[in-house]
Amino acid sequence: VEVESIIPGQAAAAGGRQESIESAPVPVPVSTESGGIFVQLGAFSVAENADVFLRKLRMDLGWLSGSMALYRGDGLYKVHAGPYASRDEAERVAERVRQELGFKAFVLNR
Repeated sequence: VEVESIIPGQAAAAGGRQESIESAPVPVPVSTESGGIFVQLGAFSVAENADVFLRKLRMDLGWLSGSMALYRGDGLYKVHAGPYASRDEAERVAERVRQELGFKAFVLNR
């Protein structure tokens, strides 16, 4: 049995030749659009962490999955749901998330 380690960003030796391994881009699109009322579910400095969190939330909160997206702003990758027509509607969504998952989501205007 032969085991080979592949680490993103490092060269891998394969049969005497060097191959460059690039880290994979974030598969979920990241929006920079602003405007509207949103529920922020999380914020991360690393895009991959935000992507993993978003994918988990889409499984845990199927009723909300269609409105969730990654947003990049202030040097962070933020998981937002929305936009919502009113602050009251967004507050109801934030409260339901709190009840179902036990963490505080908050409403914001962007």
